Amino acid sequence: MIDDVVVEPMTEQFVLWRCLHSGPLSRDTIDQWPADNPLPWDRYSKRNFPILLKLTRTYGACAIIARDGDRIVGQLRFYPKVVWDMERAGELCLQQDFPSGPADDFAATELPSLAQIEDKTLAARYPHPHLQEPGDFVRKLEAQAKSLGISPARAKDQLVMRLKLA
Repeated sequence: MIDDVVVEPMTEQFVLWRCLHSGPLSRDTIDQWPADNPLPWDRYSKRNFPILLKLTRTYGACAIIARDGDRIVGQLRFYPKVVWDMERAGELCLQQDFPSGPADDFAATELPSLAQIEDKTLAARYPHPHLQEPGDFVRKLEAQAKSLGISPARAKDQLVMRLKLA
């Protein structure tokens, strides 16, 4: 039931180091990936977990999760724009290699403290590669946006949030 879904910041107690492309995840299933999926899951786990843990410890959170009991059913990751713009961050897609994903050594990068960040803009999404080329998916997205009164160009543009952190 939708009433049972809890929306909260991701914490160190359960770091959601991969996306939900294969469905909901829990502590018991996050380290189990589809055998027919060729992604280097073990390497991504070793790369992503320390990055997300460091971001969470530095900024308090880097994701909002939607939880149904102990299953994560939704997520929104966000990073300070200054972090997103760092040289080895890539586009911070956790299931891709650099430059779309972070470099394998990105967790070793020194992050600016919250006090050092002047522009507190949080970036949540850059245009996905599927959104950059015309095709059926893009046309469907543009039609849905138009029906909702959203500019089709804006629907596939990056999403930027501003949150006063301190």
